[in-house]
Amino acid sequence: MRAMSMGLMMGVVAACGGAEPSDAGPDDSGSDGTSAAVTWHGDVAPIVAERCARCHQEGAASFPLDNYEAAAAWAPVARQKLIGDTRPPYQMPPWFADSDTCEPVAPWMGDESLSDEQLTTFLSWIDGGTPEGEPKPFPEVLTEPFTGERLAPAQADAVPASGADLFLCTPLDPELGAERWITGLQVNPGREEVVHHVVVFSDPTGAGADLAGPDGSYPCFGGSGVPGDVLFAWAPGADALRIPADAGIPLPAGGGLILQKHYHPSGEAVDDLTTVDVAWRDDPPAREASMVVFGIESEGEANSPDLVDPPFEVPAGVAGHVEEVRVPIEVPAGVDVRVWSVFSHMHLAGTDIRVELEGADDTCLAHNPTWDFDWQRTYVYDAPFDGLPRAHDGDVLSVRCTYDNTNANPVLMEALEREGLDAPVAFGAGEDTTDEMCVAILGVVYDVAR
Repeated sequence: MRAMSMGLMMGVVAACGGAEPSDAGPDDSGSDGTSAAVTWHGDVAPIVAERCARCHQEGAASFPLDNYEAAAAWAPVARQKLIGDTRPPYQMPPWFADSDTCEPVAPWMGDESLSDEQLTTFLSWIDGGTPEGEPKPFPEVLTEPFTGERLAPAQADAVPASGADLFLCTPLDPELGAERWITGLQVNPGREEVVHHVVVFSDPTGAGADLAGPDGSYPCFGGSGVPGDVLFAWAPGADALRIPADAGIPLPAGGGLILQKHYHPSGEAVDDLTTVDVAWRDDPPAREASMVVFGIESEGEANSPDLVDPPFEVPAGVAGHVEEVRVPIEVPAGVDVRVWSVFSHMHLAGTDIRVELEGADDTCLAHNPTWDFDWQRTYVYDAPFDGLPRAHDGDVLSVRCTYDNTNANPVLMEALEREGLDAPVAFGAGEDTTDEMCVAILGVVYDVAR
């Protein structure tokens, strides 16, 4: 689950995003019939506070947008990111789980995308010359507090000023003397200017410690290099992961976690100490949660019978190539299994990934029509157990991945250049930069008989 530098991600990302608005905008006339201009303080600052400022404020992951002067200066770039760009980051805010052809069965938790009305207001302000309006304090940026046990590496990672992106895995030992259940996770980036994203893996046997060097970490690529599951994928602006109520992910005695950190040099050598907060419960929950992997991850799966058209290969010089995995699902009789989260994954040639549950209740779980490796995240349904998508015995989980393995894919070409390549190559399945994947990791929750 790795890529090389995406170049523009932290340097040109601006403001927020959504689809191009319709012609019908908000009522812009005053009570006396005169035109009422959309202003920063009166109309746009509240949108930025709600949707953008967690990343775009002083001391956060990117440049501040929590004041009029900065927002007005970045307005031309912001407009392009609002309507959708042809280069990464393709859109702001980085919320890619929805499309016109995939309506989720429940709202997404922490959905940062703009409503049509918010988008129209934001663009009207930019197109109207970015008027300031009557000055007032910037609205408070609200975050939901998260409480957990902090697990921290023994020492910081040294991130150089320049060079290729780094992918480091750090084992963390919570010193479990007995089985415990994870009920939530929150990633705390140390130096946000260099932390592109973080993936948290389980390490049930504690095997990661055998791979770590004297500095406590080891290079890693698509996965953690040891048996375990993806638990959480974090990108700037992402909320904490909260397991559904009365449920938990078990971690056995002696088990631990692994932090996979993707670092992008910022021009200044820094030391980063990224940590993770873990919420636990000691008593067995009424329901158990787990992460289930569907799709193609490794070279040994290139001829998987789950592939619609094996072998798995993304040919060089081809745009719009599709690989699809269809996996029959087995659910024990009498067990109610629900999907509570979706994490989809490809590498650098990927452009579109769609995850569907076909069968008793045909359900589009998530569709990312503008795949962006640098903004991977776990999407969580905001619904009680009975409102979550249900998986039935005999259903089929479909993961459909589309790739652009041509010179016209700027993300791919940047990465290949760092590998010493000047043209696309055929991609097989695997964890290297010159490999691809087609994966959906579903968070499922189910009743447990005790």
